[in-house]
Amino acid sequence: ADGTKFPGGEIVRNLEADRLQILFGEKPDEDTRAALKQNGFRWSPRYSAWQRQLTANGKRAARLVMKELDARSDNPA
Repeated sequence: ADGTKFPGGEIVRNLEADRLQILFGEKPDEDTRAALKQNGFRWSPRYSAWQRQLTANGKRAARLVMKELDARSDNPA
């Protein structure tokens, strides 16, 4: 599996499981979880990761989630 780090976590391409996984150092807040769910990510207790199938759409969705998190950290409420 190879990964891309971001502040507070990492995006991992788990080729073995055919999943794109987003790992967080701690439980993400409600807004972040909502963004993950809206983009098709589901919580996996087995991997302790937010994940969806490893496809082009999955990668695009991960970029959208990251963009949303970036925008939020640039403009704290």
